[in-house]
Amino acid sequence: MAREGGAEDTLTGKLAELLRAEDKALADARAQFPARGKRVDVLVLAPRLAESYRALVGGSVFPAQSLSQIASVGPAGQGIRGAYEPTDLPTKDGRRALWGQDTGILQTMAAKPDAYIEPMPGKLSQADAYWSQRGRLFVPAKLRLNTARVAAVWSAQPAVGSLWIPCRLVNFDEEATEKALAVYFNSSVGLLALLGGRSNKVLSRPEFSMDALRSVPVPNFGKLGNGARDRLTQAYESLSATPLLPLPHMDADPARQALDEAVVQAIGIDAGWAAEIRRALSEEPCVTQKRYNP
Repeated sequence: MAREGGAEDTLTGKLAELLRAEDKALADARAQFPARGKRVDVLVLAPRLAESYRALVGGSVFPAQSLSQIASVGPAGQGIRGAYEPTDLPTKDGRRALWGQDTGILQTMAAKPDAYIEPMPGKLSQADAYWSQRGRLFVPAKLRLNTARVAAVWSAQPAVGSLWIPCRLVNFDEEATEKALAVYFNSSVGLLALLGGRSNKVLSRPEFSMDALRSVPVPNFGKLGNGARDRLTQAYESLSATPLLPLPHMDADPARQALDEAVVQAIGIDAGWAAEIRRALSEEPCVTQKRYNP
């Protein structure tokens, strides 16, 4: 019996040692750094991803700026849900919204509004104000990472959103830049830029505050030149109708790889670095919902 107890004690000790090592790896991988006067927590288990995100925020990888410097972001979905109610039938003024995130439908960068919306009683003035902020480029208010396929979509028909937030470009060739940004956000580098500012309450189902979305680093096309933007716009035209695989399979996804190649060539980053980000993101526990295996 003493021998059995000793074996059990040994097993318990090894388990405790493994748990301590895992806790240390998690602590070591928590990157904290300033971003525009604030501290940002990036909770990832791959330290290389934390380092890469730090470089993106710092602007040391390519000329970058925050999304809010080139676009007006909003209104938030909470306001839309408080002012509008969705309906299956066309309304008299034809207002539309990108309401849901059904991954059985939203598989490509090109999207269409999926709901008609009607102002709620007593909310007309608020609804009108929100409608004046409709847009064509949408970024997510939240995502379910193990099933999500797209991290930004473009709609030819301007709309508002419930789980998607419209972005309206300022002082740019709007359509070309919107499409270029859709490619960037769906590339591995753009995904990391977006996920770095996520809420960590539920890692696999992040929420994005308006401040976080406005602070996302995006390419500075003013410095990179219109050629960089136009290359990404061309990639959108070529790939916008191509379904993307769910994020856990992004490393084996030819379409995601093509997006990465377009971003690499457009903004002049290292192809190996982008491929490393793609692989690491596809293996992150918040994406795979599996145990970390470095």
